[in-house]
Amino acid sequence: MTLQKTNKLTQTLGAALLLATINCQAETASDNSIREFFTASGQESQLIEGMEALLPMLKQLAKNMPDDLFRELTKTDTVAGSVIPIYRKYFSEEEIQALIAFYKTPIGRKYAELAGRIQREGMEVNAKQAQMTVINYQIQKGNFTIEPSKK
Repeated sequence: MTLQKTNKLTQTLGAALLLATINCQAETASDNSIREFFTASGQESQLIEGMEALLPMLKQLAKNMPDDLFRELTKTDTVAGSVIPIYRKYFSEEEIQALIAFYKTPIGRKYAELAGRIQREGMEVNAKQAQMTVINYQIQKGNFTIEPSKK
């Protein structure tokens, strides 16, 4: 290898190391910023709706548990507080601020408003497709019969 190529390689490796060091030293996202992101993105209400959807199952599992403990599970601070460390693990303060800025734009607000609906519709479509796949498989194997309705 020539001296010129060695110097270029050394410079490239040095730049990569510097970028990696800077990236590792990114400011950790604060709880307040993550909570602001939850509000701006609509995730706060989605988190609470998700927990509220689990309550009937949880109440079946713990029939003697007082209602105030179930209400505690759906409080914003409880629900958001439990997932903040996950967001902090994957996003820096700068990245959370960029997400907040996006969700404050018209398209960001529209996405926040529609994201839950889009996700539900997607899950419904996939569930129907999965059901049809199972039915088609059963028909092909001869394991599917349609019983006439009894009137």
